[in-house]
Amino acid sequence: MTKEKDLKNEAFFENIDLDELAARVKGILAVRDRKYGFPPKTYPKCFVGSEAVKKLIDENIAAHEEDAVRIGNMMLNAGVFHHVQDAHPFENKKLFYRFLADEDHGSVAQKPDGSAVSWADFIAPLAAPDNQPLSLQPEVPQRDPNLAGFDRVKLAAGGIAPLDEYDIELLNCVHPKKWLEPKPKGRYNLVVISAGASGLVSAAGAAGVGARVALIESHLLGGDCLTVGCVPSKALLRCAKAAAAVRSASAPAPWDHRRRANRARTGPGLPAFRLPGNDLFAQR
Repeated sequence: MTKEKDLKNEAFFENIDLDELAARVKGILAVRDRKYGFPPKTYPKCFVGSEAVKKLIDENIAAHEEDAVRIGNMMLNAGVFHHVQDAHPFENKKLFYRFLADEDHGSVAQKPDGSAVSWADFIAPLAAPDNQPLSLQPEVPQRDPNLAGFDRVKLAAGGIAPLDEYDIELLNCVHPKKWLEPKPKGRYNLVVISAGASGLVSAAGAAGVGARVALIESHLLGGDCLTVGCVPSKALLRCAKAAAAVRSASAPAPWDHRRRANRARTGPGLPAFRLPGNDLFAQR
């Protein structure tokens, strides 16, 4: 195969949907329980790196060995699978890897049609009362002294308003309407209570070095930093020079929509916490 064809083949996978690629790769691999060591230890639902490289080439997903390893590491870095002991990148060797989808760290519940349960299924579209203008300006919440006692669905009391499309996108990432708890493991190396900025860093760091972590959060993943602090404030600071020009406007400023959209899209998102060894519990 010529170099030009190699480059064309590699460029094709730069633009392919990651979920589609992951499903295709998983469908061609032999995923099963495997044993290694003495005495032998069982590693459930694994595939072998060298076998995966061969399959990627045989199925024309990769052009050659180097390309197969590149695609494998692209998927590993994206969190599709990982080395069972998190000790190796993807290599053309007899190493065991496991898809994160085959691990139980908690997941968003699904509807009968297979799509994920969303807050959009439960929140009615915004509508203004008769003869009153509709405002989409967000409210700055005050910390409620009874926050710890909130039911998980009382989100307006926790500071999420006005529950428009941006807030729904944010909530689907940081507080799913219906979360399926993982099956608790026998023992955890670290239990992190509250998934604010420090909690997320602690959980991710510990899981990244192989610890088994339980992350517990009943409110919003990311805490104040994401919802009302660091992330929104940076956009507000950037837009301060435009404030005078829109101060007398009757409709929300365009930059406010962009700020709130960015807040939703730059949230940590659930996939970011599906780290090997990191179980997420939506509890108090």
